Amino acid sequence: MVIHKSVPNVLSITRIIITIPVILLLESHHNYSALSLFLIGALSDYLDGYLARKKQLVSNIGKLLDPLADKIFVISLFVAMIKIMGISYWLVLIIIFREFAVTGLRAQLAAKNFILPALIQGKIKTFSQFVALGFLIVGSQNKFFFDIGMVFLYITVITTLTSGVEYYIKYWKAINE
Repeated sequence: MVIHKSVPNVLSITRIIITIPVILLLESHHNYSALSLFLIGALSDYLDGYLARKKQLVSNIGKLLDPLADKIFVISLFVAMIKIMGISYWLVLIIIFREFAVTGLRAQLAAKNFILPALIQGKIKTFSQFVALGFLIVGSQNKFFFDIGMVFLYITVITTLTSGVEYYIKYWKAINE
C-alpha cells in the first residue's frame, strides 16, 4: 500500500481541528462524545508518528507540526478543564511552561538547522497527558474516573517536568554552539 507523504501531516492538522469540538462537547456535558473525538485525536498522534517512521514519510515540517499539534490539543484541553472541571490551574501552568520552554528550545535549534527529535521521555509525557485527559473527560460525570484522572495528572506533571529537563540537559551544548 502506497501512502502519500503528507498523510502524517494531515493527521497532525486533524488533531488541531478536533480540539475545538472536543472542548465544546465538554462544555455542553456530552462527555462520551467528547471522549470519542479525543480518542480520535490521541490515535492520530500515534498513527502519524507510526506512518512517518515505518513508511519513511518523515519530513522536517512533520517534525515541527506533530509536536505543535500535540501542544495545541493538550494545552487547550487542560485549560478548558480548569473552567469545566475545576482542576488546579497551577498544574496546567507547569505543563504550559514546559511546553513553551521546549518549543523555545526547538526554535533555537531550528535556527541552527537542527531539528530536535522526540525523546522517549517526551513520548512518555505525551502518553501520560493523553491518559490523564481521557480519564478527566469521563470523570466529570464519574468521581472514580475523575480521581484516576487526577492521579494521572500529577504523574503527567512529573513526566512533563522531567522530560523538559532532559531536553535541556541533552541539547544545552547545541544551543550554545
